[in-house]
Amino acid sequence: MTIEITCPTCGSHDISKNGTNHWGKQNHRCQDCGRQFVENLQWQPKSEEIKKSVNRLLHEKISLAGIDQATETSQSWVQSQANVTKTFILVSNRGPNFKSATKLHFSAGGTGDAYMNLVSNFCHKWLCICSDKLSSNSVESNFDDKLQVIFVKDHSYSRYYYEFISECLYPVLLGYPSKAISCDKYSDYLYVMNVVIEEMREYMNFDVILCDYHLYKLPTLIDWKCRKIFFWFIPFLNVEFHKNIHKEIVEGLSKCEKVFFLTNEYSNNFKRSFEYYFPDEDLNTNLEVLIPGPDRGFEQAEYISRKDFQESLKYFDVEFSDHDNYLLSVSRLDFVKNIPLTIQGFEYYLKNHPNSNSHLLIIAPHHRESSEIYQDEERSISSILSRLSCKSRVHVIHRRFNREELKVLYKFCHMFILASRFDGMPLSPLEYALSNNGCGSIVTSNTSGTYRFIGNYAYSFESESFVSLGQAISRAICDSPEDKKTRLSSIKTLVKSVTIDHWVDEVAKVISNEK
Repeated sequence: MTIEITCPTCGSHDISKNGTNHWGKQNHRCQDCGRQFVENLQWQPKSEEIKKSVNRLLHEKISLAGIDQATETSQSWVQSQANVTKTFILVSNRGPNFKSATKLHFSAGGTGDAYMNLVSNFCHKWLCICSDKLSSNSVESNFDDKLQVIFVKDHSYSRYYYEFISECLYPVLLGYPSKAISCDKYSDYLYVMNVVIEEMREYMNFDVILCDYHLYKLPTLIDWKCRKIFFWFIPFLNVEFHKNIHKEIVEGLSKCEKVFFLTNEYSNNFKRSFEYYFPDEDLNTNLEVLIPGPDRGFEQAEYISRKDFQESLKYFDVEFSDHDNYLLSVSRLDFVKNIPLTIQGFEYYLKNHPNSNSHLLIIAPHHRESSEIYQDEERSISSILSRLSCKSRVHVIHRRFNREELKVLYKFCHMFILASRFDGMPLSPLEYALSNNGCGSIVTSNTSGTYRFIGNYAYSFESESFVSLGQAISRAICDSPEDKKTRLSSIKTLVKSVTIDHWVDEVAKVISNEK
C-alpha cells in the first residue's frame, strides 16, 4: 500500500511500508531511490557544525564530560569521535610526490611509505619543506587536502639541505668525515626551522609527529603545549666529533614524549648519550623500537612473466639468456650505499670465476645532486667503471624505477647486493625478498641495517672489503638451490612480520595507549 510520505533523500512520494525496525517503529522504503527510513524519527545524525565543535574541543584537550555538556551530546558518541579524529600534524623534510610550478618534487626515499601511512591514518595535515623555486599557487598531489608545502628562499634552502644536512649533519651522524659546520650553514638551518615553526603555529591545537633527523631542532623550538612524537629513521651512533651538534640532537629528542628508533642498540646509544650530556637530569622520553618494512603489495608478483623480465633488461642494454645470472643492486646515489665497493667486489668475483655468465645491474637514482659530496661519489663510480676489465658485465643506470618495474626485476634476479656501510633500514632488499620467485639470495655487508634484521640468513661480508664481497657473491652463486630457498623463505617470514601495515598497527597501539 502506497501512502503520502516524503522520502528524506530524493523527495519522492512513492513510498511503501517495509516492516518494522529494531524498536518496533514502522519502516518505509522509497520505490524511486531505495532509501529505507522511519517517519518522524526522534534520532537525527549529528550536524557538521557539532562535529567540528567536538573535534575542536578534543584538540584543546577538553575532557569527554566537558565536551558532552558543552555540545549536548553523549560521552559515548564523543568517545567514538575521539577514536577517529586525526589529532596530529606530520612535519617532514621531504613530502610526497607532488607537482608545483610545472615541476615534479619526488618523495622521501625508503621512508616515503611510512610517512604516507602516518598521514593517512593519524594526521590532519602534512607539512613538508621545499625550495621556493617550485613555489606556485597550485600544488598537485594525492594528498591535496592534507598537504601543505612550506616554500623557503632557495638560497637558504640550498644551504640548509645541500650544505648543512647533506655535507655536514648526515655524514656526522653516520660516523663519516664531514665538511666544517660553519656559522652561515647553521644559521640557514635555524632560519628554515623557524620558518617551519611559524607555519606550525596555525595548528597549535594538534599534536605533532616529526619525521627524521633533519628536524632535530624543532622539539626545542615548539613553545606551546602539545604531544611530540619523533621517528628517527637512521642509525643513532655514539658520535666522537661535533659534540655540540650531537648534544643539540639529544636535547631535542629528549623534549619529545616518544621517540621511535630502528633497533635496541640505537635506543640504548641515545640513552647513554643523554646520560653523558645531561648527567643530573632524568630522561622522561619513552623510547620505542619499531622497523618500518615494505608494502605487502610486493608479494603480489604471480602475474609477472619471464617475458616482462626480458623487456626490463633492455633498460640496461642486456640481452636475456637462460644461462646467465643477474645480480641486482638498488639504492640511491649516496656515499653510504658504497656503490664503488659493489662494482669492485663483482669484478673480484669475475676474476676468480672467469667463466661465470653473470651481469651486475645497478639502479642508482640521483640524490642530492647539488651536494659536492654526492658529486664526488658519482665521479668515483665513473672512474671505476672507466678502468674495469669487465665493462660489458656491469650496467649502471640512474633512472628511477616505479614499484611495478622493480617487482619484475626483484622476481627474476638471482641475487640482491647491498654494500651499505652504516645505514637505517633499506627497504629494497626486503622488497626483493617478498617479490622473488624463491631462488634468489641476499648478499649484504655486516654493518648494514638489513644484516642487523635478517642476520645469517643473508650471505654477509666484511664492510669495506671488496675481496670479502667477491667471496660472498661466490658463496651465494655456488650454494645449493635447497639452501638458498631455505634462507630466502626464512627472510620472507621475517619481512612479513614488519610490513608497513603491521608497522602502522603497532604505531596505532602506542599512540592510543599514550592518550
